Amino acid sequence: MQSFALSCSKRVGQSRIYVRVQSEQLTLNFPLIGSMRFFFGKKSLRTGKNLTFNEIVSAIHHVYNFSYALAIFLTLVGFITSGRLSIRRSLPATTSWWNPGRSIFAILTYFLPIWTLDLSALSTRGWCKITHDAAFVHPDGVSSTAPDPRLLKDFVDYASGSKKQDSFGERFGLNFADIARYHALRENASKTRLGIIHKQVALGECALSWLVLCGPENSSGQFEGILPRERLEQWFGEERLPDGWWDAQGVRPSQTVGLWKARQTADFIGRLVEAMSS
Repeated sequence: MQSFALSCSKRVGQSRIYVRVQSEQLTLNFPLIGSMRFFFGKKSLRTGKNLTFNEIVSAIHHVYNFSYALAIFLTLVGFITSGRLSIRRSLPATTSWWNPGRSIFAILTYFLPIWTLDLSALSTRGWCKITHDAAFVHPDGVSSTAPDPRLLKDFVDYASGSKKQDSFGERFGLNFADIARYHALRENASKTRLGIIHKQVALGECALSWLVLCGPENSSGQFEGILPRERLEQWFGEERLPDGWWDAQGVRPSQTVGLWKARQTADFIGRLVEAMSS
């Protein structure tokens, strides 16, 4: 495994402190999760191991400005497909946990199974898992520990060739239709046909990638603007939050992204893919 450092931040009062965190690269297929795992100072969130349900929900909500409904839904899917139940093997060093002043419920809950998730488990393959073929920068049929250099180059080259003209001037990058078109190309190039579950997961990833990266250029919510090539490289290639994420009028969504908005966007991409494939 390769070690690398990424910028992360945490809010203290009204100030934001930026730090550098050294960590091992984890087996991840999802930049949405991979790019935020360095956000908090807690060890489990830096290493991506033994994460609790509430930790991931809070991180997704705060980092991406997703609604709690969307954050809970995404976390629930991850835990159902890749989470694990475990039982504490040792009692606390102190006996304060069974102090008579504590409620019976608090004492009993200590012995309940714990539902946790390792981020590396998300790359496990199977019909009921969320890792799928036809991903933008990860190869088919294998557990990928990092973006595939060839697929990443193909993706960036495709973005570089998508020269568009919009109200913000001529720029290199992908517009909304390009995202759907490239997904259709990857799906057609795959040797295996995506099942119903994996097809929905793939469309959801396309939708969330657009909603996360579109920035203030698409504040109208009308699927306008372009995702700059540099932003795509940082997100898909380096699996980190793009430059300027926390700035005023930065990349981070200014309006809360809800579950219904994500569903509508995924459905729209699905209709575009069908039209392009027919």
